[in-house]
Amino acid sequence: MTANEHKTQHLNLIEEIKKYRNHDVSELVIHKILYFTYGFYFKEKKKKLFENPNFEAWSYGPVEVDYRYNNNLGKFKLIISEQELLDFFKKYDSILNCSAFSLVNFSHLTSPWIKNGGGTMINQKMSIIDIDKYFLSKESDELLKIIDK
Repeated sequence: MTANEHKTQHLNLIEEIKKYRNHDVSELVIHKILYFTYGFYFKEKKKKLFENPNFEAWSYGPVEVDYRYNNNLGKFKLIISEQELLDFFKKYDSILNCSAFSLVNFSHLTSPWIKNGGGTMINQKMSIIDIDKYFLSKESDELLKIIDK
């Protein structure tokens, strides 16, 4: 995929998120949505949403650093179809419609973020194994119940 194709994919992702949100779509929001979408997609499908997930624990929650810094260089790539992503967004619209503040707070409840310094250590890499285990656990089910309220 070329850099221009990746940039188009990036813009499409933002546009798709905007379709389902009643709130702003800031970069902070995109990272939290990527985190939760990655996790719940993995929980449901037992496969990755995008190639080489690379999350770090930042003060305001997980950040997908390849998306943050390298999207235009082609290092961030969704590995599902746009339609599959849209279908997934419809199923988890409660996450998409949380305020930025709520998304940050919910991400702060997840053990992978807490385990990696909870934002106290700058840009601490989060283990994908820990993220996957968390979202496969009952703990993530409880979080989803809170988000769905």
